[in-house]
Amino acid sequence: MMNYIGSRILAKAVEKGIISEIEAEIVVKNACYERSFIYISLELSMPTKVAERLYNGAIPKLRKWLHKEVIIMPRGKIICD
Repeated sequence: MMNYIGSRILAKAVEKGIISEIEAEIVVKNACYERSFIYISLELSMPTKVAERLYNGAIPKLRKWLHKEVIIMPRGKIICD
């Protein structure tokens, strides 16, 4: 696990308690690597519905946090509090 560490935004969200490590792992596997929830569930040894529920719960939390706490500067530089 810990694949989400490659994303500074997800690592910061986990560090701040916005989402859990498992939620971050599922987000990166689905959003970045385009893995299906079936693949994710097999890889992480959990039911498909649980993986999907964790993903669907994490995304709104991330969006809310990003709108409040993350500033995207010109040229795409991201600043997190």
